[in-house]
This record gives sequence, structure tokens and C-alpha cells, in this order.
Amino acid sequence: MISIRHVVCPFIVVFMVWLALGSSILAGELDQAWQEVRYVNFRGAYPAFEKAQEQAVPGSDDWIEAALGLAVCLHHRLPDTAADKQEAAERYDELIAATAGRPVQALALLFRARLADQVDYFGDEPDPATALRLYDRILVDWPGTQLAHQAALYRAQLKIFAMDPATVREAIDELESWLKQHPGNGLAAQMWLLIGDARRYPLNEIEQAVAAFRQAEKVGLPETMALDAFYWKVANLAAQAGQRELAIEYYRHIISVIQRTRFAYESGLRLRQLGVEPPPLVDPFAVDSGARPLAPEVRRATGGDR
Repeated sequence: MISIRHVVCPFIVVFMVWLALGSSILAGELDQAWQEVRYVNFRGAYPAFEKAQEQAVPGSDDWIEAALGLAVCLHHRLPDTAADKQEAAERYDELIAATAGRPVQALALLFRARLADQVDYFGDEPDPATALRLYDRILVDWPGTQLAHQAALYRAQLKIFAMDPATVREAIDELESWLKQHPGNGLAAQMWLLIGDARRYPLNEIEQAVAAFRQAEKVGLPETMALDAFYWKVANLAAQAGQRELAIEYYRHIISVIQRTRFAYESGLRLRQLGVEPPPLVDPFAVDSGARPLAPEVRRATGGDR
């Protein structure tokens, strides 16, 4: 399961715009606090949110935004402790109760659900019943939003990770139904990837797993995905399913397109096992590809590329 610590910052960037809270009196202070969240500096952000909430009028947009920030910091700051998680849950619950019909409620519902369905510290126990109830509430109260797609994905993930074949099939059916209704949603690739993994294990439906992974590729794989490992997995599964030509296609792609990967040599071996002469390997030392350019924020900080 992907930790929400890896996705909370993009959520905050997107949904602070969606919540339209940036034109407030305390916008500068709150923006600085969220900047610390983007740096994954939850301990640094906490006192900034605390100060903003003290200055805000109780119940105002500023106060609510600061309350959300405090809950997020308690949820994600390290080290994880039972006391922090309990207080985060209480703060999310208070926000949910106080913001009916307001977009911030959907975000509080999602974060509260993630807190319930994940294990954060030694001795912590997941609460799938609470998580499913909250995901369902997002689907009912906030349909058509990006958070509804997120809730649908996490809801299915929670069921699949139970590893009960009947529950896994139910989750796959729900995800495929969702994809039929929302084929272009921004999480379609992740949904197809989850379906593929579930078809592969525990259901051992290898051919259907390959089909799901290819659907994920068709809609556009996540930018952070390791493409060499993905193509290697699909190639091997296709070979396992007896889809020889498809396996050959993916092995060739690894060698000819991905090129500089630990899977290129292994793909050549697999091609020979299938009776096919592989394309020539690219010598990683034969071509000087040059240094990659610095990221824009690093370039600005250092005054230029290396």
C-alpha cells in the first residue's frame, strides 16, 4: 500500500485551490504553513497552523483551514505515536461535523478514512469498517469529484488487501463498474493496475491480469512508475499465460526502447528461450548522454545547471 505521506502534499496543493481559501486575511501565514507540509516538514508546519488558528475567528475559513492543517500534521509527523493519531482522528471528526456541505469536509473524510485503514505505529490496528463507511460517505455526498475517485480506489484497495477471493472479486467488479462510468478519471491507470495485481494474486487469473495492465498502459501510466519493471512484469506474465507474441513484444520493447535497465540483458535471455534473436543491447558506456538538467527549483537556488 502506498503511504499517504507520499500523496498528501499533492492533495494539499490541489485542494487548497479547490477550497478557495487562499484569499483570506491569514493567507500568507497559511501559505507558509502549507509550504512546510509540501516539504514534508510536519513538525515545522504544526506551530504555524497553531498560530494561524489562534489569530483566526472561530468557525471562519481561516480557522477551518488551520484546523485541517493541524490534523494533517498530527496524522503524518514522525515518530508515529498513538496519542498523535488519536488527536488527529478527533480533529478530523470535529471538522467533518462542522463543515457539512463544504468541500473541506470531503478532504477531512478522506484523510480520516486513510487514518482508519492504515497501520501507523507498533501495536496499531486498522479499522476497515470505519474506513469503508467514510469512503462510502464520500461516494454518496461528493460524487463527481476527484476525491470520489480517490475514495473508490482506496475502498477497493482495502477490500483486495483482505486477500479473500470472494471479496477481491467484489472489489474488482466495483472498480470495473466505476471505470465504465468514469473512464477518463485521473486515477484510471492506478485502478487498472490494482485490478491487474488482484487478478495476478490472489486470483491467479494471469491472462486477465495482463489485459488489466495493458489497459493501464493504454490510459497512461503514472509518471513516477518504473517503466522497465512494469514492462518486465507484463512480459513475464504474458509468457506465463501462453501469449508468446505479446511477451516477445514487451521483451523487445525493454531492450530497444527502455535500453539502459537491468532487465535488458534478462529480456534477451527470455527471447532466446522463446526462439527469437534479441535486438542488440545498448552499451551504456558507448554514448555520452550528458548530465540531466537540474530541476527548476534547484536551478534557481544554485544559479544554473551543472
